[in-house]
Amino acid sequence: MNPAAERRATRILSRYKRTHSAILRNALMEHYMPLVKGCAERMHSRLPVSVQVEDLMSAGVFGLADALESYKINRLVRFSTFSSRRIQGSMLDELRAMDWVPRNVRQAVKAIDHATRQLAAEQGRPPSDAEVANRLHLSPERYAKLAKHGRAAALLPLEQTFRPSPDDRTVEGRQLPDTRAPDPVREQQKRSLKELVTRGLSRAERLIVILYYYESLTMREIGGVLDLSESRVSQMHTLILARLRAGLTEAGLREHVAL
Repeated sequence: MNPAAERRATRILSRYKRTHSAILRNALMEHYMPLVKGCAERMHSRLPVSVQVEDLMSAGVFGLADALESYKINRLVRFSTFSSRRIQGSMLDELRAMDWVPRNVRQAVKAIDHATRQLAAEQGRPPSDAEVANRLHLSPERYAKLAKHGRAAALLPLEQTFRPSPDDRTVEGRQLPDTRAPDPVREQQKRSLKELVTRGLSRAERLIVILYYYESLTMREIGGVLDLSESRVSQMHTLILARLRAGLTEAGLREHVAL
């Protein structure tokens, strides 16, 4: 995040803590969404593919909202650092809620897996159940019970026909179609059009578009959010529209979008 944008966000945050304006809150949520996305993508890279990055981002938004309410302006830590912890905590809570297997069972399964790998490396062959139980100081009965729970924890969704893939993070197979789901081609077209429209806009310009067309704010109110004069906001709005029209015309989409 560039320093100018960070300073503007800090001013908006200070004003929000004084006024608790919903408009300022929306502007801050928009400004810090890349932080939520970054946290979600980093966490997702260490998780099975069955976990959707969109679910992590949804949970992270609640963490960001909580950070906005609990952050104190006189804190020595920056808001981005403070909110990152809340965002990650909210994502971890969501992962725990999604997991139907108790945490102690997961820990036991990890211990068995770790001991199995250690013994295999030491002996050059797969260890027996008795050898793994002995390494973990477990009775045969206790080990058998934990191993049974471990097999249950490894259950896969029934809607797929599976065979393991080489990288062990994915499973290949057929999935039953969900006829209620949105058309992915149409959704991608919408995302592509949105990306085309907003491409090249600065964060302040994007905020002007969002606050004016989606939040129905006046130019004066937008100026208050961005610390700009009403005339400057109006001038920027005019320039934004001219650039958008030119971009759509060049892409051959001018007749599909009313600007």
